[in-house]
Amino acid sequence: MTVSNKRIRSENWIIKNKRFFSIRVIDENLNLKGAVQHYIQEDRRINDIRVNVLFNFIKRITHFKVDNNERESVENWLKHNEIYIKKSAFDEELDLKGSVRHFLYSGRTINDVRIKSLFILIKKISQF
Repeated sequence: MTVSNKRIRSENWIIKNKRFFSIRVIDENLNLKGAVQHYIQEDRRINDIRVNVLFNFIKRITHFKVDNNERESVENWLKHNEIYIKKSAFDEELDLKGSVRHFLYSGRTINDVRIKSLFILIKKISQF
């Protein structure tokens, strides 16, 4: 896949899902030096080397393996991507009343109806 295609796919995914992920944390952890923030705020182009790093990261974060049950899949995805996601955005989007935060911070279980909603949302986010 060419860098141009990777750039387009990465930029489109970032714009579509920026409310669910902490862009600052992604920039820091991938050592992108604010490239994603500058792209979002100032519409600056992301350089080719950073596009490759970002593309590989998005491929990794959007890999949503559906196990035998939805609960396990959702819980594993949330734990694996905990540092990148905005917990409050998931809670607000689906009116979960803090379920994601409570699960990640104190280990409380998420009820089945909310798991189903999260499952659908994560599948939607994982389309890359």
